[in-house]
Amino acid sequence: MEVNGRRAAERGAAALSSEMKQEQMLRIGLAREAAVAAFSPLGDGVETYMVNVSKAGGQKLGLNFEIGSLEVGSVRGTGLIANWNQAYPSCMVRPSDRIIEVNGRHMATHGADLLQSTIHQEQQLKIMFARAQKYTVLIQRPTGQKLGLKFDPTTLKVSFVDNNGLVGNWNAQCMDRAVRVGDRILEVNHKHVMDHGAEQLGEEMKKDTVLRITLSRKVSGAEPKRQVTVTTSQPTLK
Repeated sequence: MEVNGRRAAERGAAALSSEMKQEQMLRIGLAREAAVAAFSPLGDGVETYMVNVSKAGGQKLGLNFEIGSLEVGSVRGTGLIANWNQAYPSCMVRPSDRIIEVNGRHMATHGADLLQSTIHQEQQLKIMFARAQKYTVLIQRPTGQKLGLKFDPTTLKVSFVDNNGLVGNWNAQCMDRAVRVGDRILEVNHKHVMDHGAEQLGEEMKKDTVLRITLSRKVSGAEPKRQVTVTTSQPTLK
């Protein structure tokens, strides 16, 4: 991931390879292959799954994801990912899941830019996703009281939590399942965003007095796990 203070995500793999061949003193930061770290409010491990699709027929992925983080924002109703979801419901791509590897290139070692380029340029795609962790919030809203929660109406990503509102009260009482900025609403009263859309879930949040809200917490990418210092008297290291 890093050679002599130069990170692969910033300088590119070729620059780091050249650094390792030319320098005699090497300080190398490595990451364990396919490692993914994430904060889970329920203490569960992070799940990963693989999706194999081909763009050879001219079809689009039909997948919206954030530039930089590669976090899935939404899956369109048509496209290769929608077809995959229908064929393989046990490995469905869902909002808040995160792309961590494309065609053997891992987010931790190659960076988001290269993974994005691979998705756009290559026809055969083998994409590894990390499943976002989910938790559920139960709130009863008395007449006239506000949730104290703001979220993007398109992505349902939480942008603000009022500590004095009903959600703020929940957070104070249930810290292990506290709603945080950046979390994403997936389901309201058993209605999932994949089936009913963001707009309908937003309406449910406004009108219902008893709310069972399922949210997801985004997955974080791997960080270097160990560091090695290598000294060689040879002009090159292969």
